Amino acid sequence: MPSPTPCPNPGVLTNCSQSTLQGYAQAIINDNIGYIFTIALIMIIYSGVEYMYSGFSPDKQKSAKQRIIGIITGLVFFLLLQVILNQITDIKGLPTVRSH
Repeated sequence: MPSPTPCPNPGVLTNCSQSTLQGYAQAIINDNIGYIFTIALIMIIYSGVEYMYSGFSPDKQKSAKQRIIGIITGLVFFLLLQVILNQITDIKGLPTVRSH
């Protein structure tokens, strides 16, 4: 794997591969992955509590189920995006972008 090429004017970026759209997207994902999973976990817990306390109201149960399914679907898409970006990085031979 080739070594990263230093940018002539890097600013906050560590190498030129981060100056691409793919590099920016991967940096944003890497920097915020903990926040995203924390928020998703809180929302799943909230939806689970809402489901348990909905009693016999089918509307509230359905709403809570849909929210949980939506959160899990969003997390799956987020993880797939991470995998796709890593594959693009590997195919192009670029170094991976790591959070600072």
